[in-house]
Amino acid sequence: MLERYKRRWGIENSYKEHNVFLAKTTSKNYTVRLLYYAIAMYIYNAWCLFNAHTLRGR
Repeated sequence: MLERYKRRWGIENSYKEHNVFLAKTTSKNYTVRLLYYAIAMYIYNAWCLFNAHTLRGR
């Protein structure tokens, strides 16, 4: 049960962090904003995978 709660906590926090990745640009071009968002999400996911791999090695 506790393990399940821990996983759910991570999911909830990821939804909260979603706003961090919204484009901080004045461009009204949807394609540019979407590209910035996609790049930010890619970097964040790579960072999460790296941290998960590093923590597993401890």
